[in-house]
Amino acid sequence: MLEMLSSFIKKLSNKVGFTIFLVIYCVSFYLYFFSDYPFSIKNILPYSTVNNVSGSHFFYSPETAYEAFNKTGIPDLQFFNSGADIYNTLLNFGFDGRRAYEHILLADIIYPVIYGIFYSILLTLILKKAFPSNSFIWGFNILPLVATFFDYVENAAIIQMIIAFPGKLRNIGSIPGIFTFLKHLFLVASELAIVTGLIMIVFNKIKSKSPAEA
Repeated sequence: MLEMLSSFIKKLSNKVGFTIFLVIYCVSFYLYFFSDYPFSIKNILPYSTVNNVSGSHFFYSPETAYEAFNKTGIPDLQFFNSGADIYNTLLNFGFDGRRAYEHILLADIIYPVIYGIFYSILLTLILKKAFPSNSFIWGFNILPLVATFFDYVENAAIIQMIIAFPGKLRNIGSIPGIFTFLKHLFLVASELAIVTGLIMIVFNKIKSKSPAEA
């Protein structure tokens, strides 16, 4: 299964495929994080802990974007959450905040597969230039899609918690937080693989330009 997925990404990994998914990713990123549509993360901010950030349009300010994302309290954007943390977040959101969060999770049905495919294509193109085609490293080109898988499981668990709210699902517990952690873990691994590939490309170019040993 993983090998078939890796092969599928390799077929998409060309200039046309990269360009198409780059455009799709950039548009979806803007819509998901910065637009005024109901599914934008920006709409959860009035119900979160960021409303103490100065400036009526702070979310558009690069200087405050990092602060805003770290204060949203949205479980998806945290590195790890316990079941109690997520429950308290839903409680603090209030009824309207939970409805806004539901809209965000609906959009999150599409966004993960978009970023997963885009970063897998990007990683594949980098690995193609950095390592031989028979290298086992090529198998790492689906790391972003593994993160996508955990993203979907995380969302499914959180949706179950929202449906049951104000009740608590004892059988779920910290499952959402665990999958959130795994999602971010594979995203970080993907970023490290991209950086490693770029370093190898530079190294190979320097090595090819160095004079041959006698």
